[in-house]
Amino acid sequence: MSLMLGGDSYQRTVLRLFFLLCLLSFPSLSYAQSDVSDKLYKATTVDECIQEKACVWYAFALQTGLINSKNIPVKDNYIHKWKGTILFLATGNGKEYLPNLVKASEELGIFFPHGMRVDKNPKNWVIFSDNVEKSIEMVKPNFIKAIGAELANQTFKTAKEYYKGCLSVHLEYKQTPDIFSNLTIIDINSEHANYCTITSFYGAYGLVGYIEEQPFSFLSNASNKGVEFTKLDKFLLHLLYRPEFQSGQGIEQVKTIFNEIYEASKQNYLAMINGEK
Repeated sequence: MSLMLGGDSYQRTVLRLFFLLCLLSFPSLSYAQSDVSDKLYKATTVDECIQEKACVWYAFALQTGLINSKNIPVKDNYIHKWKGTILFLATGNGKEYLPNLVKASEELGIFFPHGMRVDKNPKNWVIFSDNVEKSIEMVKPNFIKAIGAELANQTFKTAKEYYKGCLSVHLEYKQTPDIFSNLTIIDINSEHANYCTITSFYGAYGLVGYIEEQPFSFLSNASNKGVEFTKLDKFLLHLLYRPEFQSGQGIEQVKTIFNEIYEASKQNYLAMINGEK
């Protein structure tokens, strides 16, 4: 897949705000882990984690938003996925970030079964902006039309108060919990612009993206300047897009399915990355 920059306005109508993910701050420590997570699994390396079901479950549940870092279920949260091809477009002054976007798409694309392609009417829109306020005002009319002025204004008010570097919004159909659209605005004046670009691209597949406590992960290491997804990061995406998981499934159903498919999924994933399939 190749990505490009474009200048067309976003004209798709979105139906309902699913959640707003604000990247608040970025630690400099690699593979940050909480005291709670230390008690949940024994693994000390990426490879050990992939082989340990408890470690993978914690990472998967955390990255899908089903639990918080203290292993407490998040009420009413469920997994959400794309059902079809992701139509992608990047606009604005982001040429220096494009090579890493391309690399990220190449590394992750093998684990997404529906494909992604560049389109002037995108479903996954990344805006590189030197004026986030202006970019928000540009897209806000679409949100007001889709979800109403009150919710749209509150969404962006919250984003402006708390984000640092970038903000990302997933939207879903009213009738189904499948992802319909994703919007990311990258502040190119931020020192974390490149890291935001890559973690938001990962999160747009239906995952959370940056989490300080994410174990053995590129997603908890803001000191990275390139694209360095770990084997575990890719395994989580591979798991999410197993057909057994469907948008709208809550933690109890997801955990039951996870326990049933973990071993086969692990073997399938390891065969893929080792070039055996």
